[in-house]
Parts: sequence; C-alpha cells; structure tokens
Amino acid sequence: MNIKETLETFLEEGKDWERKQTSIRGVTILRMPRTTTRPPTLAMEINPVDDRGLQMKRKGIMIRSPRELEALRGVLSDPKVVNLMEALALVVPPVPAGGKEPAAGVIEI
Repeated sequence: MNIKETLETFLEEGKDWERKQTSIRGVTILRMPRTTTRPPTLAMEINPVDDRGLQMKRKGIMIRSPRELEALRGVLSDPKVVNLMEALALVVPPVPAGGKEPAAGVIEI
C-alpha cells in the first residue's frame, strides 16, 4: 500500500482525534473529526522528540496545508526568531523533558 492509500484508509476508518506515528521523528498524522462546515480531514502534527524518542510537548503544531507549512518554515527561518529564543533561554529556566511512549502502528514515509 502506498502513502496515498494508507492516508485514505486512515481518513475513512480512523477514529476522531486518532494519531498515527510516521517514520519521520516528531511527525504524526492526526484525524480531525467532521464539523458542521467540513468533512473529516487529516493534519500533520509536528512535535519534536527528545533523544529517547519521547515527545517534548504535550501537543504539537498542526499543519493542514502546504501553504501553512511554507508559512511556518518562513517564520522559523527568520534570524530574529533564533535571537528571540536565545534571549528567552537566558531569562527562563529550562523545562524538564517529558512525554509518553511512542504508539505502535507507524506510517512509513
């Protein structure tokens, strides 16, 4: 089964808010439920993992389109964002790492 077929099956048969791991570290696919204005859809969730493979945040960044991904890429590549994060790291103490174990059923990319 190719990636398109795998995603179509997940969209049709997955449960609302179900997450599927991918073979890309820190990237999962999230099945979002139907609303009054749109059918069920899939989103890519970016949530970095630590050296043990555990998620660094409770929730990641959901990306639903190539346009959103490109906009996020532009923000993250801005040197001012790097400078701001470095300044924040000097002021705010580091947050302890944590998370849950990765689930079975990895989507191979």
